[in-house]
Amino acid sequence: MEFLDAYPKKAVDAFRKGLEYRKQKKNEDALKTFEMAIHVAPGFYQAHNQLGILYKEVGRNDDAKNETYIVENPRGEQLKDVIEMRDQLLKAKETGGHSILSAYGQESIHHPRKMHMLRSSAHGR
Repeated sequence: MEFLDAYPKKAVDAFRKGLEYRKQKKNEDALKTFEMAIHVAPGFYQAHNQLGILYKEVGRNDDAKNETYIVENPRGEQLKDVIEMRDQLLKAKETGGHSILSAYGQESIHHPRKMHMLRSSAHGR
């Protein structure tokens, strides 16, 4: 896997561990390690792809769609926006499920792609 040379060792180690956990059917451990790989290297598309597949397998369809979007749109601000939105949604869930607009701020209203993804998340799509 030559592409692994492009990412930090910590991210690659987490990615490889995630693959091992998937083989062992340890889905929760695999999710955590793929998420850690992405946290260390947000542009690690192979980790996003594996995470999206795993999200789909465990029934987290909205999360799977977000990861698929990242993999299919790897350039520019789109990736940054999606990662930011995912992190804010996770934070909102952890803090008692604040409203989506409070998690993103009013500027989200002015970004059609952000609003589309927010609506999809809010409506379980």
